[in-house]
Amino acid sequence: MASVSDDNKNDVVITMIIILFTIVAMVVSLIPLQTPISSQAVENKSNDDAMKKKSNRSSSRYFPCPKEEPSKYAYEMFCAYYSVVWITIFGCIVVFQWYEDWTEAWMYNLVLGCLALPLILQPILVPSAFNSGG
Repeated sequence: MASVSDDNKNDVVITMIIILFTIVAMVVSLIPLQTPISSQAVENKSNDDAMKKKSNRSSSRYFPCPKEEPSKYAYEMFCAYYSVVWITIFGCIVVFQWYEDWTEAWMYNLVLGCLALPLILQPILVPSAFNSGG
């Protein structure tokens, strides 16, 4: 009987690994489909402002220009860095099964609320983004 349950556990582990790699492959395959901001769009404009913008821009990027949109850039960078933090914390909760110790639903909601709180409080935590005139 013990070998049957071990086989079932191994099947579940293999299935979960396949699901994980499928999700990762799907996310990675979406990256080329994104439309980066390119300097070609600026080349099509004939005014002097477009030429100035073209000289300031790199060939392509996924974040807004920090000189043209400093507030938007600061928020995007904050989200990019904080995403690593909350995903790591949530991953530890799942991997180490800390949720098993939470006896009440409010405990789980409290942890998730605390993970979301920095995104809500971003203007207070990083006020320089809003003071830069963007």
